[in-house]
Formats: sequence, C-alpha cells, structure tokens
Amino acid sequence: MRDGFDSNVAKRMPTKNGARPNRPWNVDPVQLKTQEEELVATAAPAAEPVGASEPEIVNAAPAVIEAVLAAEVIAETAAEPEVQTVAAQPAVEGAAEALSTLEEINSEFSNLLFERKDIQNRLRQQQQSIEALTQENARLQASLEEMQSKAVDGRRVNQEIIFLNEQLQDAEAYIQNLSSVLDERNQSLADESRQRAELQERLGRITAEVQSKAKLDVKVMILERDLKTATGRVSQLENELEAEYRKRAPLEAEIGELKSALDKVHSSLAQIRLKAKREVYGS
Repeated sequence: MRDGFDSNVAKRMPTKNGARPNRPWNVDPVQLKTQEEELVATAAPAAEPVGASEPEIVNAAPAVIEAVLAAEVIAETAAEPEVQTVAAQPAVEGAAEALSTLEEINSEFSNLLFERKDIQNRLRQQQQSIEALTQENARLQASLEEMQSKAVDGRRVNQEIIFLNEQLQDAEAYIQNLSSVLDERNQSLADESRQRAELQERLGRITAEVQSKAKLDVKVMILERDLKTATGRVSQLENELEAEYRKRAPLEAEIGELKSALDKVHSSLAQIRLKAKREVYGS
C-alpha cells in the first residue's frame, strides 16, 4: 500500500513513455484491451470486498477511478522528474484517456451489476419455479398417496362387491326355490279353486233340482189337496145324484107310463088320420 492506494493497481496502470506519448494513435489496441481486462480483474476485488452490497460497489467506482488517476500521476512523476514540466501536457492527455477508460470500466461495472440483478431475478424466478414444482410434486405425491389409498379402498370395495354378489346369488337361488314352491302352491290353489267351482256348480244344480222338486212337491201337495177337495165334491155330487136318481125313479116310471100312453095316443091318431084320408079320398 502506497499513499493509501493499492500497489497492484498502481503497477498495472499505464506509465508515461517520453519517447512515445500515450496517445490513442500510439497505443496498441490489443495491449490496451489486455490492460483494460487486467485493470478490471484487479480493480474489482479492491472495489468490491467480500460480502459488499451492490450500492457499495457503485459508490466505490469513483474512488477507484480517482485512485488510479493519482497512482498514474505519481508513477509518471517518480519515473521522469526531469521531464515533468515538458511532459505535463501528454500526462494530462493520458490521464484523460485513463479517465475515459475507467468510465468505460464503470459502465461495464454497471452493466455487470444489471446483469447480476437480471441473473438474480432469473434465479429468484427459477427458485420460485422450483418451489412451485416442489409444491406441485408434493401435491402430486399427496394425490398419488390418495389414489393408492383409494386403490386399497377400491380393492376392499371389490371384495365387498364379490361378497355381495355371492350373497345375491344365494338370494337368487333361495328366491328361485321360493318361486317354485309358490308355483306349486299356486297350481294347488288353482286345482282347488277349479274343484271348488265344480262343487259349487254341482251344488247349484242340486239346489236348483231340490228347489224344482220342492216346487213340484208343493204343486203335488196343492194338487192332492185340490184332488181331495174335488173328490169330496164328486162324492157329494154323486150322493146328490143318487138322491136325485132315487127321486127321479117314480118320475121316470110316470114318464114311461106317460110316454107309453102318448105312444098309444099317437098310434090312435095315426089310425084316425089314415081312416079319415081314406074316407075323404075314397080309397
């Protein structure tokens, strides 16, 4: 450390060349590019200590530029004291060129800082993506575990379904047996119903016959009663007729006598008429 500046930075700064002033047309572009890269490599650790934040790096850049300029001026003064006055103007030009170079370096620092911020943002986004993927992985893992548990439950459900199917088959067999028994009972009931219908039909016929017979019996009873009544009336009439016959016997005898007397009268009249005709006609 010399005058509060890093010696490495001072050594790597371009020195004053009296024979060949440090002007843009006298500087090798390749050497200048190499010097700028070395300056960036050495100035970055000095300006950015370990653990320094980005604002501290930005604030340290002007201090580095001033330190580099001061080191360059001191080096040129120590190397050529005799030509200090003569070479003052080229030294100022070299300092201006170094200042421009350092401004470019500062802009590169700024670009690097922006790139770093961009990289940090990308890293943050990637970290968020990783966290999202981790959460998604956890969710998928939970879904997988849930699916596995559901698969276990599904196997249990399948076992229960198989058991229920067996129970249903047994129930179907039992129902078929009951159906066959019910069919037999229905057939028996149908036969009994048919027999009952036949018996009811026969009972109806018998009842009708009994009723008709009862009616006939009633009619017979009525006829027998009427017959008895008529028989009694006939007997009464016969008795009355016999009584009348008995009463008519003298009358009939008298009528017979009258008829015989009348016959005699008719015969007498006939003879008288015939005799009269003979007398009249003379025959």
